[in-house]
Amino acid sequence: MATRKSNTRASRKERLLFVVLFTVGLSLAGFAIWGLWTDSRDDAAAQAEYTELQQDMSELLVAESDTARLDMSRFARLNPDFAGWIIIDDTGIHYPIVRGADNDHYLHTTFLGEPNPAGAIFMDYRAVNGFDAPLTVLFGHNMRDGSMFAPLTAYLEMNLTAARPHITIITGQGEMLTYEIFHARMTDAWDDVYSLDFDDPATVAAHFAPTAPTGAQQFLVLSTCPPASNRPDRVLVYAALVE
Repeated sequence: MATRKSNTRASRKERLLFVVLFTVGLSLAGFAIWGLWTDSRDDAAAQAEYTELQQDMSELLVAESDTARLDMSRFARLNPDFAGWIIIDDTGIHYPIVRGADNDHYLHTTFLGEPNPAGAIFMDYRAVNGFDAPLTVLFGHNMRDGSMFAPLTAYLEMNLTAARPHITIITGQGEMLTYEIFHARMTDAWDDVYSLDFDDPATVAAHFAPTAPTGAQQFLVLSTCPPASNRPDRVLVYAALVE
């Protein structure tokens, strides 16, 4: 009799354990599905916003192709933090650039001010002289859908001595600048490049001297996270202004 009661209690415990485990598993699956749905929704929202902005920029480039300076005022009206536009051919990188009051706001805020994990391409807030300084640093996320600065990781495997891709920057004042990519490397969030005095030509020149093209005086650094980032890893892409 005692054995039968003991077996009954054991059976109840097993059923209870099964119910608990099933409920936990179902909850975890629900959270995972919810996470995938919200990720997909956020990606689509960011893509829609930037696609429309890219169309506006493409129309402007065609309409003002024969002018010395483009009229970028339409983007400044949309966002007073507008600082320029970046285009890298054959990569999909074709985005407005902002400079905020810090390096946090645009990590999760789009160009039009919408909260979104894609954020925006933003200039280091300390770069008060923008693209006129010896060094300008731009940040962007490495998005799982391949957008924003995700394509930069390809430069880690590219022979940048044999082929040097170009970056086109259109400043907030409408001036078109061309930079030549000459180096790419993995680093961390505490790399020396982030603490350089952007306006000190000697300090900047000394940092880039080992890899920079001869005679280069102004530099652009693009910073993103590597794929499946093991933070605080970073990918840096170096480019020099072409005179």
